[in-house]
Amino acid sequence: MEFIDFKKEGVWLHFLREKCGQSAQCKLCKTILKTVGGSIKGLHKHLKRRHDINLKRKADDDGEGTSEQPTAKARKTATSGGPMTKFLLDRNENTLQAVIARMTARDGLPFRVFTTSPDLRRGMTALGLGNLPTSSESVKQLVMTQGRRIRSFVMEELADKKKHGERFSLTFDEWTSARNRRYMNVNVHAQAQYWSLGLIRIHGSMPAEKCISLLQEKLTQFNLSLEHDNVCICTDGASVMTKVGKLLPVEQQLCYAHAIQLAVLDVLYNDRRKRQAPVPAPAVEEAPVVDSDGDGSGNCDSDVDDNDGDGLDVVDESPNLLFQLSDDYKEVVNKVRAIVKMFRRSPTKNDDTLQHYVRREFGMELVLLLDCRTRWSSLADMLSRFVKLRGPIMKALIDLSEPTQVTDGDFCVIEDMVSCLEPVKIAVKAICRRDTNLIAAEAALHFCIIQLQKQSSELAKILAEAIECRIKGRRGVHAGVLQYLQSNTARDTAPDVFPVPSNAVVRKFVQNMVKRLDYNEESSVSDSQSEATAAAAVPDPDTEQHPQASSSESADSFAQQLEIVMRQSLASTSTSVPQTPKAVQDGDKNLLASIKAEMAVFDSTGKRGRCLQQVYEYLLSCPPTSVEAERAFSAAGVLCTKLRTRLDDSTLDTLCFLRSYYRE
Repeated sequence: MEFIDFKKEGVWLHFLREKCGQSAQCKLCKTILKTVGGSIKGLHKHLKRRHDINLKRKADDDGEGTSEQPTAKARKTATSGGPMTKFLLDRNENTLQAVIARMTARDGLPFRVFTTSPDLRRGMTALGLGNLPTSSESVKQLVMTQGRRIRSFVMEELADKKKHGERFSLTFDEWTSARNRRYMNVNVHAQAQYWSLGLIRIHGSMPAEKCISLLQEKLTQFNLSLEHDNVCICTDGASVMTKVGKLLPVEQQLCYAHAIQLAVLDVLYNDRRKRQAPVPAPAVEEAPVVDSDGDGSGNCDSDVDDNDGDGLDVVDESPNLLFQLSDDYKEVVNKVRAIVKMFRRSPTKNDDTLQHYVRREFGMELVLLLDCRTRWSSLADMLSRFVKLRGPIMKALIDLSEPTQVTDGDFCVIEDMVSCLEPVKIAVKAICRRDTNLIAAEAALHFCIIQLQKQSSELAKILAEAIECRIKGRRGVHAGVLQYLQSNTARDTAPDVFPVPSNAVVRKFVQNMVKRLDYNEESSVSDSQSEATAAAAVPDPDTEQHPQASSSESADSFAQQLEIVMRQSLASTSTSVPQTPKAVQDGDKNLLASIKAEMAVFDSTGKRGRCLQQVYEYLLSCPPTSVEAERAFSAAGVLCTKLRTRLDDSTLDTLCFLRSYYRE
């Protein structure tokens, strides 16, 4: 049986064909397979199962397209931008260009590795990806080409959503790289997904006017209008960002995660710039945000104008910093830190003394945690673990005859701090999730405040009051309008922290929003599309009632109860579709009359008309926090390290864009 090279394209890159055409031999493992009638389906299956190489079109998964030549339908969709476009957007495609782009952007491999690692080159050649470039510049050009290709697909995706009446919201912030260069990251948010547009370089200072110019420049690259395609911007509370929100015609949402951080600083920490103790005041937001969790859900930048983008410049007790623990808690926390440092710095004391008692009590080893002084969430972790290991710690200190002792009164203070900070920490994680909108976020914050008010300690009540003050100072009109549109009974049931505006304010807001964003009548959403979107955005109350009842009975933790409350907040209104015809928008009077009629129907029946439904869907895209920008900076820090600082601006922009695309 004699085999020859039949074609050097497609599946035949990996197989030799018999002269009679009835069988083929794999070049990688020498297996002989049948190809009766010219069918190559078995060849594709062999590559996928034995060598993890998937060359088949998606249509082949249903048993179609087993022939080597594309069908007429496939050729038509490839030229018309139909289903073939979705295939080209496959994040797991195994072309040389795509594989290198994923490994450099998502996995953080330098370009030079592909030219210096013989094992990597042999492995990629064995996968049938072809010969790798021999220079790092050629590898870089492959990544840049893939970046341009993916950008074009993202532009098409955004254009398609605009065509179907969707509008977006933005999160952005500035960041300083290891090369001491400043960049601004821009993220676009829709109801159920988001897109990171990459980084844009900042030269010199960045006042509000320059920030708007850079933002418009970045959005123009993706054919987006800052005024007509964007509902809201979500930023931190820095004065430059606040001024940006005042200059732009869009709504501005100040980050709720920053508000919680400021409340914690108001209660637990002293500001050295003030002689007396700080009082919760929403109008003064000069304290930085320092909450950070390991998953990036709360890593927020500073609210100070000249922040360096790392969020690590506060809550240290060194003289050059502004914030330190209040005198009420400083002595106790310092005792805890001293004990933790003693055991962490001495493996002998930890292994032979502390862990001996820990294993006897818990059956496993549990180490003490040391907090990072710039993150209050780590303070909660340290104190929580300290309280859990109270018995072993006290026994170990007695055995070691240590002078530092923690009294019962100190443990009472520690337990009060833990019981206050743990609910706040869980609430921050909940509102920083990507699937959390303004409705769920405000429900989570309200539940957190209620739980703090129920506690008996004075610290919990003060912290609840501080969070309430900070949230009130950052809540915009759009949040109240969204709460009103979520449920026609919201005005009667809304808490004092999140009030619903009057009908006059709602009418004016809806009128301005429709006039600004509904600029293309032909691209408006039909009734059926609105129904599908509303059904996807808000769960059906009937389907949610039974799980909520069972969950509430079995809920034994704050996190579980918080999830239930957030689900209930989304399922609190009817999802009926609008029955009123499209408003005639040739005049403000006609539009205002239509909105008044729709609000009257909504107040009595709970059914949103066209304008109300449209604004409701617009506002669902508003994120409650600016944490997505912080996640982008964390990703950029992985790519641009101290050992890899020579990346130029366009390369770093492309790598950050591809990393977000492939990791989504």
